[in-house]
Amino acid sequence: MSFDIVDGRPANVHYECEYCDVTMYVTAELVCGLMDGRTLYEIGEIAQSEVVTALGGHSRKILRQVRTALELVSDS
Repeated sequence: MSFDIVDGRPANVHYECEYCDVTMYVTAELVCGLMDGRTLYEIGEIAQSEVVTALGGHSRKILRQVRTALELVSDS
């Protein structure tokens, strides 16, 4: 995943996966969608319930991966 930071918000967000576990594609799509239009601070404050809603259900593996990715982004 890569992005620029413009006015405290991620811009030009994209990801590339080769030979990844299918859950990584789901995680990347979720993270990109959840980041859209938010500041880095807001990204760090995304609640688990919002991730579950965006995912459409529970998957501990995906939820853990999304939380880790969002934390890394918000610490950028």
